[in-house]
Amino acid sequence: TFNALTGTSLARLRHKDRWLGFAAALAQATSIRKTAKACAIAIGTSFRWRHRFLIAPSCEQPAPMSGIVEADETFFRRSFKGLHAWSHPGEGTTPPRPAARHRGAPTGRRGTPLDEQTPVLVMRDRQRNTGYAILPDLTARTIGSCLKPMLAPDAVLCTDTAAVYTRIARETGIHHEPINISAGERVRDHAFHLQNVNAYDSRLKDWMRRFRGVATKYLATYLGWRRMIE
Repeated sequence: TFNALTGTSLARLRHKDRWLGFAAALAQATSIRKTAKACAIAIGTSFRWRHRFLIAPSCEQPAPMSGIVEADETFFRRSFKGLHAWSHPGEGTTPPRPAARHRGAPTGRRGTPLDEQTPVLVMRDRQRNTGYAILPDLTARTIGSCLKPMLAPDAVLCTDTAAVYTRIARETGIHHEPINISAGERVRDHAFHLQNVNAYDSRLKDWMRRFRGVATKYLATYLGWRRMIE
């Protein structure tokens, strides 16, 4: 039989009387255990519901952004958190276990090998619309293919002076305003800066810390979650 939920991320979920309470817990980014207790559901159910409820936010992107659009990459440590194959060897293809890293060891910035971190392109316009793309690499072709669909024809792209953005702007005809952060430049002409996207990245990282590491396979879900409640 079919109903209004058929084909949606909520299909076949039970306990509909607890969905509103669970959605409220998502809005507060409450932990899985606390949410399970508040909604009187099992911890495993709380985990599954979290990812089912967040399918739609993780897939949505804003309409092409116009005006001044700031873009920058941020980086998240690659994580295999929750991977049971390491504790049950021989079950499927198991990625190599990374070397132990001391708390506070530097990572998550340009120059760190991509087998240790996941780059995310974050874009934000002055109307607070936010777009993101998880990048497999930092080549001009990859970043350009993510940037172009999210920019309206009249958009002005504001980035740092990384050569990859200069090349993308030249090849696509995008109006580009690079900010030379390394030379101490912060704002040009009282309009061009990266303060909005950098502030968003900072809030995103602070919010992510409460989860004590997010598995890379779920990163898109958490990025969409943060954008939804921002």
